[in-house]
Amino acid sequence: MNDTAKQIGPALAMAIVAGNMIGSGVFLLPAVLASVGSASLIAWGVAAVIAIVLALVFAFLGRMRDETETLTEYPGAAFHPAFGFVAWAAYWAACFIGNVAIAIVAVGYGAAIFGVVLDTAQRFFAILLTIWVLVGCALAGPRFVGRMSSATLAIGLAPIAAAIVIGFAGFDVDVFAASWNVSGAPLGDALPPTLLSIFWAFLGLESANAIAGRVRHPKRNIAIAAAGGVAIAAVVYALATTALFGLMPAAELAKSSAPFADVIGSVAGSVASVLVACAAFARTIGCTAGWIYVGGETGQAGGRRGFLPKQFSSTAPGAAPRRDLIVMGVLMSLVAFLTLTPDLVAQFSLIADITVYVFLLIYILCSLALIRFAGAVARKDLRWAARCIGVFGALASAWIGWSALSA
Repeated sequence: MNDTAKQIGPALAMAIVAGNMIGSGVFLLPAVLASVGSASLIAWGVAAVIAIVLALVFAFLGRMRDETETLTEYPGAAFHPAFGFVAWAAYWAACFIGNVAIAIVAVGYGAAIFGVVLDTAQRFFAILLTIWVLVGCALAGPRFVGRMSSATLAIGLAPIAAAIVIGFAGFDVDVFAASWNVSGAPLGDALPPTLLSIFWAFLGLESANAIAGRVRHPKRNIAIAAAGGVAIAAVVYALATTALFGLMPAAELAKSSAPFADVIGSVAGSVASVLVACAAFARTIGCTAGWIYVGGETGQAGGRRGFLPKQFSSTAPGAAPRRDLIVMGVLMSLVAFLTLTPDLVAQFSLIADITVYVFLLIYILCSLALIRFAGAVARKDLRWAARCIGVFGALASAWIGWSALSA
């Protein structure tokens, strides 16, 4: 069998991209968005359009710079090595900051399994325990982490699928309508700041580049996989969010530390609630372990380029990123302490928002890099398409950040 026969088509590539996004990112967002209400679905649609364009930014970059190994190299190659450092530092920071948000989701659903309410101190120690157990898993190596992540992927999709099925079976139009805009502010003022939180669920939109070598006719099909994968994720998110707002009032959702478990439990009973909590907990655990390892690898890559002191990074040829993982655990613990609040949803929202701000910086730099690289494209139509996508990606990313800051 030749190499082409082993490659995948655009449909399967699209499914992989969607699968990389659908998971822990959405598990707590209904509680975060409940401060606005079911009108947040409009913001989901706007965020989806922006995410599709940004996915195309990376699809074009992969097409033009197929020798580039990581997305953080694009700004350095386009402008100056200093921009490469900024992009690397931002991605590394996003790993150790964002991982804490996923760990918080795990703790919230873990508490729901046992039906307990954790106070601030108990939640903090539960987060620390989660972080360091998973750092230990990451130290066991990439195979162990990979098995954890893959084993929990299908399990993690179960709560979202259950919410959609059960939610629409018992959908209450009056509940949905009553929760439309609980903020009381005009939608033009209330919705733009929610885009920052919503974009948490779209992080990973750039993953089409990672599978480019496995896709048939990548110059054509990666763009299809990128845009289609984000679109699939957006539809799933919209359906799940609609279902939850149609079953539980926004005021109750806002108080929930495990919204999918609580909503499904209110319809299907306590056993279903526990099963959903178990599935969400398993997925967030697997997801956190995977991202901790990615953070360790990112730190090691920076250490080898001189971005980190030798004492903090395992830079020897062939060395596992042990020091980098320990540093990752220390930094995650520090983030958990500095962001600690009595409200779990508020702590998650704060960390997720910071992470998205950091990713938006990466997206802006990569969009600008695309504009720079577009000048070397021979075909005029592709050159102008790349420039337009780059301009839109940079402006839209900046607008999301500005909308949240000015709220």
